[in-house]
Amino acid sequence: MLHPLQPFPLSPPSIAHPHGSRDLKVRLEEIAQVFSLVGTGRSLREALDELCRLIERWMPDAYCSILLLEEGRWLRHSGSVRLPAEYIRQVDGLEIGPEAGSCGAAAWQKRQIIVSDIDTHPYWRSTRDIARCFGLAACWSTPILSDDQSVLGTFAVYYREKREPTEAELNLIDQVIGTARLLLELHRAEVELRQSRQMLHTILDSVPVRIFWKDRESRYLGANQLFLQDARLARLDDLRGKTDFDLPLDPATAARHHDDDRAVMESGQAKLDFEESGRHADDSEAWFHTSKAPLIDANGHIVGVLGAYADITAQKQAEAQIRQLAYYDTLTGLPNRRLLLDRLDQALAVANRAGHKVIVLFVDLDRFKRINDSLGHAAGDACLQQVAHLLSAAVRQEDTIGRLGGDEFLVVLPDARHGRDAVRVANLIQQALARPLPIMGHEFRLGTSIGISIFPDDGHDAETLIKNADTAMYRAKENDRDGYQFYTSDLNAPVLAALETETALRGALERNELLLYYQPRVELTSGRLIGLEALVRWQRPGFPDLLPPAEFIPLAEDRRLIGQLDEWVLRAACRQNRAWRQAGLPVVPIAVNLSARQISTRALPATIAAILAETELEPGDLELEMRGETLLADTGFLRRLLQNLRAQGVRCGIDDFGTGSFNLRRLRDLPVHQLSIDRSFLQNLTQDADNRVIIGTLIDLGRALGMTVVAKGVETAEQLAFLQALQCDGIQGFLTSKPAPAVEAMQWLRQPTWHF
Repeated sequence: MLHPLQPFPLSPPSIAHPHGSRDLKVRLEEIAQVFSLVGTGRSLREALDELCRLIERWMPDAYCSILLLEEGRWLRHSGSVRLPAEYIRQVDGLEIGPEAGSCGAAAWQKRQIIVSDIDTHPYWRSTRDIARCFGLAACWSTPILSDDQSVLGTFAVYYREKREPTEAELNLIDQVIGTARLLLELHRAEVELRQSRQMLHTILDSVPVRIFWKDRESRYLGANQLFLQDARLARLDDLRGKTDFDLPLDPATAARHHDDDRAVMESGQAKLDFEESGRHADDSEAWFHTSKAPLIDANGHIVGVLGAYADITAQKQAEAQIRQLAYYDTLTGLPNRRLLLDRLDQALAVANRAGHKVIVLFVDLDRFKRINDSLGHAAGDACLQQVAHLLSAAVRQEDTIGRLGGDEFLVVLPDARHGRDAVRVANLIQQALARPLPIMGHEFRLGTSIGISIFPDDGHDAETLIKNADTAMYRAKENDRDGYQFYTSDLNAPVLAALETETALRGALERNELLLYYQPRVELTSGRLIGLEALVRWQRPGFPDLLPPAEFIPLAEDRRLIGQLDEWVLRAACRQNRAWRQAGLPVVPIAVNLSARQISTRALPATIAAILAETELEPGDLELEMRGETLLADTGFLRRLLQNLRAQGVRCGIDDFGTGSFNLRRLRDLPVHQLSIDRSFLQNLTQDADNRVIIGTLIDLGRALGMTVVAKGVETAEQLAFLQALQCDGIQGFLTSKPAPAVEAMQWLRQPTWHF
């Protein structure tokens, strides 16, 4: 509904007329009542009649009329009370012109026409006889003009005696004209609005997509017919005021729609061209191509969300069928060689970037030929289908298992850390296929020979790794069927060595074999020391050099030792900071990198608080860092954890940002103060344009989120200049200093400034 317009104000202090004065406030209230008629849905004719009735009450001897101009030529009576009906009928539709009475002349000339004597005035030459028949002697007519000065109609005041208007009456007429103009403009706007709405609904109902719009509470305001059909509703009124939770949707889908709405309205950004699943009216699976955008009012305020979606179920079904034929084995439903190669290539690309391993297991069935030869190919096919099911159940969801052909299968472990991961999966596969398989009334016991190759040790591309795993598989067959073999025999040694390392690491904490090295972080603009990062080293007996974290941290994570190790590093770093303070040295924050497992521990805030209390340090003397993958964890838990730590005064940052997987939306929602750019992006800056772009993007991202950005692995003046040009906040790397033990790090605290 349109907002009621305020009437044109009357001139203070009051309007005099031949029968006395009336209080201005009362008149304003009476005119406002005329507008309320329009606001309550009454017709324009009723409102104009009421306006004429008001004027005739204020000017008791007057006869008023309001005429509207039709097609720019004819005047049609649209409002009057006391004028004789027959007079109205005879002059209705009069064409405007210089002899068409006061109203026709006023509309023709676009000015007020005052005729005090109808009998003698030339404007009434063609219509004076009609006026005389009804005893009308004087007529004052004023055109009602729009904002663009086009004629909307006329307002006329008739008298039965010849007379001129008083100044007060002219003032009153001016105010009536303003009121009438607003009424006509309001009516025209309503008509245009109704027409626009009708046209809009016609357009919306004719397009082959579903369209809807909601308010800020995700309540439906409107939709087109296709949407109503999907919602199983007959009328638009059945939809208005409802939410997705009131429609025939499962709760998870309704919640997803609600979350999308909130994200669009809160961010003010459209969410375009995304696919989502749902159900048709017959409960069959459906796919939709959806876009949502903020619904914005005339004042630029977001008042809801506008959405549109197309049903792409048929397209998705066709694509799925094509994909199934192109990428999947028709017998087992497993990925075929083409898809296996594609997934292996993807895994290798990620592993090459992140620095982890990819394991390929080539699985060949022992004694399969006996089934084919004895029972035929149908039995062989049934056997392969059972094997495919058992193999799929033996591996993780993120692993890939496919059929190369015949009785050969391939398993890809995309994010392996150690060779023992291959041993674990090989054992699971052999256990799964150790039981007898029922095939066409018979039971057969199959065996498996498994060859294992590992990236990057045994090859850097998919074909080489598969070939080497195949070679190892044949070696397994030669050595002992129903076994596994690494591509090279010496790869078995690291697996055993890892077990020895695990045992040694469990005792390293007790034997005080761990120590901390420190590396400075320097502010680029001032060269000032702004912090230290604590880096753990292992003085393993029997080894000539200190072992860096890469040699034992992955093992600690895999064997659930990382929690103890993290807590030791936290306590040791805080104790060292306290020792420096007691020695009279200035204290800077020490950053400690925590594992994802430790970050997910509910007791972490209490542990931090206890260590700070024990070492008598302030919360600001400690900083915690977590890897970007942590952002993929439970956002609600992680946000609460970080908020708890921030409430204690402990700041948290993201380490090695830009590598691995991360979630920008979650990053925005977390109370994180610092991003550390991984050293891998700073390598080969002159040759690698992509890395330069990535670094700039990460710095801009951190700045946009109000975070400090520190670049790690800075080793050359060229890298320094590049980061200075991008206005990076801080650096860490060999350019300032290699990691050093506490006794050497004291020098940085005594002279905490670098000159670049």
